[in-house]
Amino acid sequence: MKNYVITFGGDSCEHDVSVITALSAYNAINQQFNILPIYLKNAKFYLCKNPLKIEKIVNFSKKDFSEVCFSGGELRFVGKRKKGVQVDCAINCNHGGGGENGALAGVFELAGIPYTSAGVFPSALYMDKVYGKHFLEKKKFPVVPYKVCRAVSDLSAAETLGFPVIVKPARQGSSIGIGIAKDAEELAKAFDFAKRFDDKVLVEKALEGFTELNCAAYLRGGEIMISDIEKIETKGDFYDFDSKYGAGGASRQIPAVIEDKLSDRIKRITAEIYRYSELRGVVRIDFLLSSTGKLYVNEINTVPGSLAFYLFKGQGINLSELICDLAEEGIAEYERKKEKITCFKEGILSDFNASKLEIGVKK
Repeated sequence: MKNYVITFGGDSCEHDVSVITALSAYNAINQQFNILPIYLKNAKFYLCKNPLKIEKIVNFSKKDFSEVCFSGGELRFVGKRKKGVQVDCAINCNHGGGGENGALAGVFELAGIPYTSAGVFPSALYMDKVYGKHFLEKKKFPVVPYKVCRAVSDLSAAETLGFPVIVKPARQGSSIGIGIAKDAEELAKAFDFAKRFDDKVLVEKALEGFTELNCAAYLRGGEIMISDIEKIETKGDFYDFDSKYGAGGASRQIPAVIEDKLSDRIKRITAEIYRYSELRGVVRIDFLLSSTGKLYVNEINTVPGSLAFYLFKGQGINLSELICDLAEEGIAEYERKKEKITCFKEGILSDFNASKLEIGVKK
C-alpha cells in the first residue's frame, strides 16, 4: 500500500479552510492508501496520529502528534530512534502561506518527495497577485486595470483608476483583507486595512454589475483536464471571505448557464494559462465578466479550496479519483526529473589547491 502524506494548516490566514480541505481529502482516500496527515504549526511539521479528526486540530495537544521532518524521500521522526517512512507522494492541501507560495514545494523538491501542487516558481508567481498580473499581461491575457501601492503616497496614482476600486493585499487568498473604496477617504482606510496583511497592496478598478466565473484544470496522463464553469452570485459588492464561507454565502451555478462562445473562450484561456505557466496539480482560474461583456482574468489559485473537485463532477470525477490522478501525475513528474543530469564532474575540487584562496584581512 502506498504512503501518501496530506499536508495542511500552516501560518496562514487560510489555515481553517486548509484543515477542511485536508479532512475531505483524508476521508476520500484513507481506505485506499496509508495516509500520513501532516499538520504545519509554528513552522514545524507534526504527524497526526490516525484517525485525523478536526477536534485534534482545534484542541491541539502534542500527545496526538509526533514532530517530523522530510529528508531522502522519507518522513522522519524528530528526536526519536524510529525508522523513517518512505513517502510515495505528498498531497498539498495548504492554502495560502508557505503551502501556496512555493515554499512547501521547495521542501519536497529538496527532500526528494513527489508532490501534487504547482512547482516552486509558478506557485510563487501566482501567490503574488502583482507579479501574476505582470505575467498575464506579458502573455496578452486581459486583466483589470490596476496600480501597486506600498505607501500612502502611492494612493494618488491609484485614484487615477477612477472610483470605485478594489483594494487587496498582494499575497493573500480567500478574499482576506479585501475592501472596496468609493472615494479617497475610503481608499485610505481600505489601504490601511490591507497593509495589516501585506506590505504590498494591489488596487484594481472595480467593475460594476460584473459576473464572476471560475474554471479549473489539472493534468491527467499528460492531458489537461478542464472542468465545468462555475458562476458566482454574491449579495455584496464583491466575493469576500464571508460570501465564500459564511452562513449566508454566495449562490453557485455549476455548470454556469452562459453562451457557448463564452464558455469555450473561458475553457481555452484556462488551458492556455495552465500550459504557458507550466502549472501542475489542480488549479482554479477566476474570471470577471463586465456588464459590457468584456472578460478579464482575475486570479490563479494553485491550491484551490476543496481542491476544486466540485467543478469536475460533471465529468464524473469525484474527489477520490481527482486525488489519485494528482498523485499519479506528481509521481510521474518526479520520475521524469530523476532522468535529468544533475551532476557534472570535471575534477575541479580534486584538483583544487586550497592554499591559493585569497583570504580577506581587516585593516
